[in-house]
Amino acid sequence: SSVIPIDHAVASIGILIGLKLNLQAWAVILLARLSDLIFYVVLGYLAIRTAPYYKSVLFGCALMPAGMYLAGSCTQDAVLIGACLLFIAMMISWIFDELKKIRIRDMLALAVVFVFIASIKYLIYIPLLLLLIFVPHDKFRIRFGKFLMFLLLLVIAGLCLRYQIDLLAKFPFTENRNGNVNVQEQIKFVLSNPYLTYRNFGDFFLNNFVRDMMEFAWYTPAAVGYLVGIWVIAGSFFSQDKYEFSNRKKSAIFHTTAFLIVLVVFLLVMGALYVGFTPVGQTRIDGVQNRYLLPILPLVCITLTKLPAEGKIRFYTSRYAYVMIVLNFLGAAYACLY
Repeated sequence: SSVIPIDHAVASIGILIGLKLNLQAWAVILLARLSDLIFYVVLGYLAIRTAPYYKSVLFGCALMPAGMYLAGSCTQDAVLIGACLLFIAMMISWIFDELKKIRIRDMLALAVVFVFIASIKYLIYIPLLLLLIFVPHDKFRIRFGKFLMFLLLLVIAGLCLRYQIDLLAKFPFTENRNGNVNVQEQIKFVLSNPYLTYRNFGDFFLNNFVRDMMEFAWYTPAAVGYLVGIWVIAGSFFSQDKYEFSNRKKSAIFHTTAFLIVLVVFLLVMGALYVGFTPVGQTRIDGVQNRYLLPILPLVCITLTKLPAEGKIRFYTSRYAYVMIVLNFLGAAYACLY
């Protein structure tokens, strides 16, 4: 396979345990799924505990129905989403916690989390490292700490890219489900038809970005998926634990950069699937699913907290959490009928 296996290693722990215990196939699969679920829950808990601000945002994003569904599956998504939640939470702490002092072990922890993010195929989520720009230099306990942190993350991304290229060369990607899928030919088509490619990407983005952001149904009926999406997105407006910027310019720069990261990641997702999953010359992009937005959903919600809305709802955090739990319960009850 041309997929970097790092994120699959979590599920393989359950498989290894099942094989050592000579369990039946269904039990081995269940242990693999349980391994991913435990990893997701632990990283989600650490994310909420680590972030001094935006805890309700992280809680809501962690409980999206699609994320909950994927958390209990043998896929890379459970590991990726959990790692992105924790990475963003660590960045929130490093950027906004005035008392935070970044030690070497903190830097190593961030690097380990970043490995799970950078190892996703085609490295489409590495723009998240740009959040490091906003971390003050003087928070690092070692000299040139910020530079060294950037360098370490770039080295990790470079190694993953090298590994990905080697895997693609050793295991050429073939896709027969969608017809004429050919990476080299599609790249040639893009380079020779820049305007048509621009139209394809523009049309797809305008028609799908907001819709995908509002619906994360998967195991739930579409109505529940839309309700949860609306609740998490709209709930961000009234977040009571958002960071209050003292400088409007810095606020604008931070929130603009966060949203640009979201846009760049979505464009990379479209590009990866246009080249590697869509028939050559097709005017639409195949394979883009809303699950690809889950890792960057916290940044969307954090950006929305910039809107001038007063978070003065009584017991907002507990009510917000209660609604999320109820909606997930309704979705799970529906899933149990099938």
